[in-house]
Amino acid sequence: MTTVNPGAAEVPHRQIANILRTRIRNGDWAPGERLPSIPAIAQTFGVAKQTVQRTIDQLRVEGLLITKPGSGTYVR
Repeated sequence: MTTVNPGAAEVPHRQIANILRTRIRNGDWAPGERLPSIPAIAQTFGVAKQTVQRTIDQLRVEGLLITKPGSGTYVR
């Protein structure tokens, strides 16, 4: 399990966004590739699903992700 530091100055969803952003830029997930589900990511980081949703929302605004309703979240 990858963990976030709850005592860090940066809030958990931003810590997770930094990790996911790095993984996308490093090619761990290719354009068009589906990310794990929100519950799976939440379990990986030991956070609530709402925290992961905020992370996904932030990365969508940045243009890194696209969400297809009923299908999942994909690298843009």
